[in-house]
Amino acid sequence: MNADALALTGPRNLERRTLPVLRVDDESWLLRIEACGLCGTDHEQFSGHLPVGFPFIPGHEIVGILEEVGDAARARWGLSAGQRVAVEVFRSCRECHECRRGEYRRCSRNGLATMFGLSM
Repeated sequence: MNADALALTGPRNLERRTLPVLRVDDESWLLRIEACGLCGTDHEQFSGHLPVGFPFIPGHEIVGILEEVGDAARARWGLSAGQRVAVEVFRSCRECHECRRGEYRRCSRNGLATMFGLSM
């Protein structure tokens, strides 16, 4: 299965991309996006005031419905298919010191490097 998205490839330049929808494994889930907001950083990247250097899909303030949830993800996060969720921008391991303090952007395994909205 594939999905279409708009990728920011340079200042003020959005290109339609068809990307594969990854299979849900034990640790992951599939989210059907209902709404997505754009923040100030998205605007700065679109206008070229904040260069990124690689194509990416803007918009990381996401709300949607879980379509599928892997067994380990369901057990770890207490989630199930059909639930409406808001996405935390910063991925976290929830185990390191920073994550236990709620400082997800400083996660020793993820943080800024893997935040939603800066990957394709």
